[in-house]
Amino acid sequence: MTKSLKQQWVELPDDCFVPMTFSSLMVGEMFILLPWPGDNNGRGLRNKYNVFIKTLNNVSRPANGRLQPSVISLGRAINMANGVATDFLQDFPVVQIEMLTSIALLDPQK
Repeated sequence: MTKSLKQQWVELPDDCFVPMTFSSLMVGEMFILLPWPGDNNGRGLRNKYNVFIKTLNNVSRPANGRLQPSVISLGRAINMANGVATDFLQDFPVVQIEMLTSIALLDPQK
């Protein structure tokens, strides 16, 4: 996939296409899941993606209440659209985002 993205977008070194993972985010940072071409019924990069905020580095009991094998390392994030907690594998690929936190910042008169 790295070579494909490089050829489609720009001529940058392969290192530019190594994805960030959930474990590299700090608590409080926002992200979307890494878009994959062809996912979500073929919409891929043209789809809307939920924004999450990381809330826990490691969870001892999953958000769904089920027990997990101790070999699986999970972290937790909250979906900002609906408030639902979701657990993510530490190596899950993500894209970190930053959002404006004040409507005043959107006012072109200021």
